[in-house]
Amino acid sequence: MTALKTAVIASACVIGSMDLVRPLGSAGVSCALVTRPDDPAGHSRYVDCILERSDPIEEPEVLTERLTSFASQQKEKPVLYYEGDGGLIFASRNREELSDYFRFLLPAADLIEIITDKTRFYPWAEQLNLPVPATESLTAGQDDPNDLELRYPLIVKPAARQVHRVKEFGAAKAMLVNDPDDAKRLLDQLGPTGMTFVFQEHIPG
Repeated sequence: MTALKTAVIASACVIGSMDLVRPLGSAGVSCALVTRPDDPAGHSRYVDCILERSDPIEEPEVLTERLTSFASQQKEKPVLYYEGDGGLIFASRNREELSDYFRFLLPAADLIEIITDKTRFYPWAEQLNLPVPATESLTAGQDDPNDLELRYPLIVKPAARQVHRVKEFGAAKAMLVNDPDDAKRLLDQLGPTGMTFVFQEHIPG
């Protein structure tokens, strides 16, 4: 645990951003923020202490140790808030250990795994007759976009929320391709090889 401000008893531990910290702080809830040391949010008047963030998906053991070490020093269990797919998946997969130190609410583990993985979500949605666009998935470096049986234009996005690892996407969550050649060019550029991407029929508006 890296304390960059004087630690106090925090009633909320936030794996997220100011979007969560601000409303909690405005309601009088003291917050410990899990973030990078250079994150300006750490200087918010609503943040009482900072816990250094590690990748919740790739380094869950490190983050779990930091969180449980912090919570064990509190007089009462803090409430754990999570933001985004990474925080949600982390909390779900480590719920048993975290529940000894934190209070939190989570849906069933299998449901979380489905809704955060687009290759699993779309077949599941079809089984429930939910109105979702026609969707197929391809793996970079292995599959050919010419095999897609979809109507262009298409939206392309990573199967899991790993946009930060795909430089071609920049800050975007998805990209638009207008024809098979466009799709092939994009998939050839995307990486790392072996990452799965979802191709989905575009619905204007």
